[in-house]
Amino acid sequence: MNKMFLFVLLSLSLNALSADCLKTRASLDIGSGTTKLKVAKVNLCEKKIIEMLFERDVQVSYKKDLGKNPDKFLSDKIMEDGVKVLSLLKDQALSYGAEEIIAVATAGFREARNAQVMVDKIQKEISLSVRVISQQEEAQIGFLAGLSLTKKSKNKVVVWDIGGGSMQITALDSESKMMSFEGELASISFKDFIIGQFRELGVKSPNPFTAYEVVFSLAVARNHATRYVPNEIKQKITEPGVEVIGIGGVHSSSLGDHFPQKTSYTYGEVNRILSDTYRLSDDQIFSKYKDSAISNLILVLGYMQALHIKSVTFGNVNLGEGLLIK
Repeated sequence: MNKMFLFVLLSLSLNALSADCLKTRASLDIGSGTTKLKVAKVNLCEKKIIEMLFERDVQVSYKKDLGKNPDKFLSDKIMEDGVKVLSLLKDQALSYGAEEIIAVATAGFREARNAQVMVDKIQKEISLSVRVISQQEEAQIGFLAGLSLTKKSKNKVVVWDIGGGSMQITALDSESKMMSFEGELASISFKDFIIGQFRELGVKSPNPFTAYEVVFSLAVARNHATRYVPNEIKQKITEPGVEVIGIGGVHSSSLGDHFPQKTSYTYGEVNRILSDTYRLSDDQIFSKYKDSAISNLILVLGYMQALHIKSVTFGNVNLGEGLLIK
């Protein structure tokens, strides 16, 4: 009788544990240029995504909006647009059974002087709690997300996250402590720098490029990586067996669109594509983000040159995967 009681008690405990571990979660990554929703069934005890149920990206250009205001305030228009998009994505998350929605905002909100006004507006109008995370926390969450693209151990992985307004490169040191590079040269900021160097005031796209502009911009990206990325991360990248994993839209879309049947790209492939496309105008570029399509290639290639990155593994992964299991 006692054995039967213990068996029933153990079964009930395991069922309770299973219920606590298994959740349907949604993540909202509010980036500088794109807001990304992911809904998934997750095992929180094992820190694993069991099944991705829904994904959607919507362009909301917070960083571009900030660039129009020298005081770094988000405009009323972009705040209204942002709330509408978040309301839509929240409803979609709930329709897929999300029991919890984790929403974070990154570089665009960190830069905006009225970010708290926007956060309060979102909470008041659509009852969604948004947390503005530091770049260090962004790097940590990105590292978790990047691990979903590999079977290698955490100590053999470097995660390279390029967003619209910030870039993070993250890895574990010899004592398994996290180390990260946190930079502000990213997709939108690099594109805007090039426009400022070579185009007239008010021009929105740097395309097409001249050969000189490519060489100059490559040197800027290369020198930035050489100067600012810590030596410990540089050394980690060149260690035998280390895999560099690219997350975020620059890797998965801007670069990934050139490799529809692949999950990685090499230095030589990026160099070849840049050589074939740098003269194209916006009308000749088939991309959701035409104005940064070429500058993203240059940014990635410059960093690959400086850091001796031979290849990058990529997939449709961003902070969302990390938030889902955090």
